[in-house]
Amino acid sequence: SNQPVVDLWSLCDKYGGMEQIIQDSREASEAGVFIDVEEREQFLEMIDKHNKTMRKSFVELSHERGSRLVLVGTNHLSRGSVEYVREVMRKEKPECLVLEQGMGDDSLQRLTIPAELYQSLAMAEAPAVLEDGDTAVDRMIKFQQDQAWLESKPGFQNIGFASFAQEFGAALEEFARQRAPGQKPANGGGPRGGTVCLGDSDLRPCIEKDTPERLRPNVNELSVGANMPLRDLQLAQAARVAMLTHRSVVAVVGKDHLPGIVKLMKQDRRIKVTNEGVSIKDPVWAKELKNGGKNWEMAAAGGRPSLFLPLAQAYEQNPFGTFLRAEAVLELQQLADETAKRLKADGPDSALPAGGLSSKIATGFYRRGLAFTPRSREDLSRWLSGESVEEQEAGYFPFERAKKQKASLGESASVG
Repeated sequence: SNQPVVDLWSLCDKYGGMEQIIQDSREASEAGVFIDVEEREQFLEMIDKHNKTMRKSFVELSHERGSRLVLVGTNHLSRGSVEYVREVMRKEKPECLVLEQGMGDDSLQRLTIPAELYQSLAMAEAPAVLEDGDTAVDRMIKFQQDQAWLESKPGFQNIGFASFAQEFGAALEEFARQRAPGQKPANGGGPRGGTVCLGDSDLRPCIEKDTPERLRPNVNELSVGANMPLRDLQLAQAARVAMLTHRSVVAVVGKDHLPGIVKLMKQDRRIKVTNEGVSIKDPVWAKELKNGGKNWEMAAAGGRPSLFLPLAQAYEQNPFGTFLRAEAVLELQQLADETAKRLKADGPDSALPAGGLSSKIATGFYRRGLAFTPRSREDLSRWLSGESVEEQEAGYFPFERAKKQKASLGESASVG
């Protein structure tokens, strides 16, 4: 049937499910159409596995000081992950929400965009139309067309991708709703009324403002080589400091970050894993680490990936991410609500966003003391308690409106 395609699962449903797609792939390959059947079957196996385990993709940890963390792993091209994140947020009602988002790119502005609504308007119909007389070859050609469209359709105002990583906005929306006027969250919602931490690598220190375009590192390398464990370390540090300063924390990250974050957090003997939905194995980078990181070292010496050294320097400067107080989160959600009204009234092609660029939003937050990038746990504790801290500025956002590749299988469906 020509049903809507909103994620990888609805894509597979449109083409008759896993077994039918595998059968069609084999027939098309035998007919001489180039299809890597083994790769296609691995792709479908990943989808099927996630579909069966998405509500088990979590780890619960506790700290001896009494705080608790629920670490949720998502698939960035799954509406099921979006719904699961909403369920966890409603159940946990955390004081702090840690997101796999960072400063220096479009993350802040994207949190002001109602991504699910935009996708439903801008991607109402997939490009391929199935016909009764379609052969296996026809169906596989159309499957590839729909998959490419799903993974590469730009988001609103060309910010990110329309179908990609909607779970972060969903988590922030639930956090904001729990603190909306008239709501009375427990303990006042937490320090500063509750906080949201953008816990991924801070990209602001990565590049000087006057760096020529040809010398800028590639932002699409965030999940390549040694960048992945470096980001795992960044996210683990953010989650850990959140546990040290809040009673309850939910962290939302891509599922491939779960093993690395858990491994790193368990190095603190005061933190224990108390529950896990699926068995967490060693991260893929653990083997390279046992070999002393020689391959990483050689790659870095050759400038590959180009973003590694800038990310390492950024981690040294900003190891805990950036925290937003509840007032800032409510403002982001208000901007998302206003943008939703505009989308409904004017349509996805004509509507204008209510929120400005990430750098503009951040400038206002820092100026009013609603955002803080701590250099130490002590700095964060002082800010959370309302004490005087250093004045900070938003700074330069080097990857704002940066050119991006499509949200490919390797980077979006599997990797966080």
